[in-house]
Amino acid sequence: MAESCISILKLLIMMKRKEIQRGIDQIEHAPQLTEKLKEMQKDIHRLKKENEELQQNRKSTERVNYSHAFNEKKLKKIEKELANTKQELDDANNRLSQLMGRKLTDNNPAIADLNDVNRPQNLGQRYSELYDNQWTDAFGSLQKDPSFEDERQIFDMLLNVLVKAMDFCKRNAEFHKRHITNTLLMRDDEVCQLTSTQSKLIKDVMKVTAPESGMRLFEKYRSELGSENARYARYALLITPYLQECFSICWLMCVQDPPVVFGSLPKHGAAFDKNAYKEFTQSGTNIDFVVWPAMFLFQGGNVLCKGVAQGKKTYTPGNSSSKSAWSSSPEDLKYDSYARKHEDKIRSRDTRSAGTSKTPAYGSHTTKGEDNIRSRNTPDFQSTTMHSSRSYDWRNRYSDARIPQYILDNFEMWSRIYPANDRKLMEAMGRDNYFRCVEYFKQKGYF
Repeated sequence: MAESCISILKLLIMMKRKEIQRGIDQIEHAPQLTEKLKEMQKDIHRLKKENEELQQNRKSTERVNYSHAFNEKKLKKIEKELANTKQELDDANNRLSQLMGRKLTDNNPAIADLNDVNRPQNLGQRYSELYDNQWTDAFGSLQKDPSFEDERQIFDMLLNVLVKAMDFCKRNAEFHKRHITNTLLMRDDEVCQLTSTQSKLIKDVMKVTAPESGMRLFEKYRSELGSENARYARYALLITPYLQECFSICWLMCVQDPPVVFGSLPKHGAAFDKNAYKEFTQSGTNIDFVVWPAMFLFQGGNVLCKGVAQGKKTYTPGNSSSKSAWSSSPEDLKYDSYARKHEDKIRSRDTRSAGTSKTPAYGSHTTKGEDNIRSRNTPDFQSTTMHSSRSYDWRNRYSDARIPQYILDNFEMWSRIYPANDRKLMEAMGRDNYFRCVEYFKQKGYF
């Protein structure tokens, strides 16, 4: 028991010694610990400072990020506004360009819209093709009708179809424009004042819709012709392809800005203007009659397509000793190449039987110049059988004062073509005109 107590005391004494030794050691190392403590305190202070700086940097970064996001959002808004402004500027420039273009092209034929397939230059080409194709077909069809005494009547009929179609289109173009104006402005005024922009827009609408409106207007025109009893209306409906193309071109001419027009028809004997007309079958310094009117860009403007007219030779009265009653140059005695080509086309389409054709084929005869009239074996005028219903003095009927110059010119022309065939000459001239010319030249001493 005592031994165990002693052992315990020894152990306690040893532990106490160790504790005292540690205390002594700590006391000995206290300055070092103080230094470490100071260093640790410095580190703690430094870390706190860095932490504070980091916190500040973090806040600054957050502010920068927020500012950056705000700036990006603001930049996007500015870019969008810039794009809208640019689009508005482009739209404004386009509107200004269109407005200036309208003002520039309003009633100004010098500037053509190349995107318009029905612009005046193309109408001139269609007009020329109309004369070469549909006019020729219509001429061949009317030639078969015995009610036409000579080709001049057919020319007048075909010309009348074109002129009346133009008159109808002019009236309806004015009515169409007035109707559109009243509809858009909701007014019923007969006379309505429009600004240049409004007027130009209405003209453009009429021009754009012209092909469709022209088709419906043609049906109305054809219906009106069908209800008429006039001779013109009956024959116009017999040559519908020609009538329809005439009407289509006339309607497109009327809706142009300014309207494309036909020139006024020169009177018989007027000076032959070769800048506006081509010779038909005979050249000359004066016009005998017009076959096809000229087309002009606008009233008083340039020629889009030349017309066709018959030249008139200068007649020299009272010269019975000369070989001919006409003073013609060699150039006047031959056909213009264009006219010859056109007449050959007409004759190639004539399907009537031989002996009934009013238009003989060229090249199938010989001419003897202007002596044909003198050298003809014309039957005695007094013994010629006439219609019994005609009881009038033939010499007074066929006096030179009653015979138009173009009939005399036609007689001279057909005399060269048929120098020894009175029957064909009578068919070509018509019985009435034939005997009128025979008596006229007998009175002049040529027979």
